[in-house]
Amino acid sequence: MPNCYCDDIRLNAWIDNAVRCNVEVVQIVNSAPDWYHRLPSSLLLCQSLRSLLVDGKAYIGREVTSSTFSNLEYLELKNVMIENDKEFWKWVSYSCKCIKDLHLEGVSGGKDIIIDSSSLESFSFKSLFIHSARADSCNLNISGQHNFGELPCLEIADISADSFFNKVNHLALFGLLCSIPRVEVLILSEPIVKAVLEQGFMSVQLDCVRYLRLTDLVLTDDLIPALIALLGVMPNLSCLYIKSMTTRRCEESNCAGFDMEFWKVQNLAFIDKIKEVTLDICHGSNVLEFARYILEHAQNLEKVVLYHFPDQCDNVKKLQSQMISNPIVLLHQEERSPLDSLDFDLSEL
Repeated sequence: MPNCYCDDIRLNAWIDNAVRCNVEVVQIVNSAPDWYHRLPSSLLLCQSLRSLLVDGKAYIGREVTSSTFSNLEYLELKNVMIENDKEFWKWVSYSCKCIKDLHLEGVSGGKDIIIDSSSLESFSFKSLFIHSARADSCNLNISGQHNFGELPCLEIADISADSFFNKVNHLALFGLLCSIPRVEVLILSEPIVKAVLEQGFMSVQLDCVRYLRLTDLVLTDDLIPALIALLGVMPNLSCLYIKSMTTRRCEESNCAGFDMEFWKVQNLAFIDKIKEVTLDICHGSNVLEFARYILEHAQNLEKVVLYHFPDQCDNVKKLQSQMISNPIVLLHQEERSPLDSLDFDLSEL
């Protein structure tokens, strides 16, 4: 068991010395399971600091105020407790005039996250833990100072939720999507995609999205409508990435409800703009039919990446033979789970 009091003294002394030396980049990683360190206010008040990463059990923000000025451009917080959350977010909004990247993961604190920034370019959050009687009462409000309800400089948005704790605040998600109409790179996890389907609020137009990445997603029958809703509001999409982390195939009965004819009648505008596509074709015929639709109709394709199981080589060859364009094709063979005995056939293509 470490002497936490002595460790606190040593770390604070190191931080104070770094501040006196006009430090620009600080990374603090705490891997001790039982040590919570309270970071000194001098770190956030440091005028020379440009980049700060805090990863591990730590308290931050107790004495910070929005009246102080910061040149911070990059802030990443993982598994930390924000003690004075209202003042901390005011500090981010009104003191950090140069901040471009803000990333939050496993952050604990109050139930309201309110950020007003005209300089923010990249924002991501994952697994936020809130102090509230209701697990779904967290309020997330992000806006740009000069564009009411918008983040004018935000180019990359990574919106994730843990699939185990997958209750998503639909109102907060809708507000977030409304605030990023100029985002060009959008990364969504499976629970977020499901929330899009459940709420049916894809009236948001994301014309500027060029790259869409859907992580750990299998195109089951219940998720196809959500995918259509997303693609329908991204007419200028040029790069699509859909990949699952599982090595087991889904049941055919749950992944085979949508064929080529279905995709044809959707009239999705992105098909004329798409240049790169990455698909995991291991899981059911839904994704195979979707891949077939893209390869047969996307005339401007430049690159295709397909992940497949060893026994799907014939399916891959058939897909390649039906391409309307002449893209670079990269094939990645996945190892199949020993518990998986299902097989798919594209003989009807």
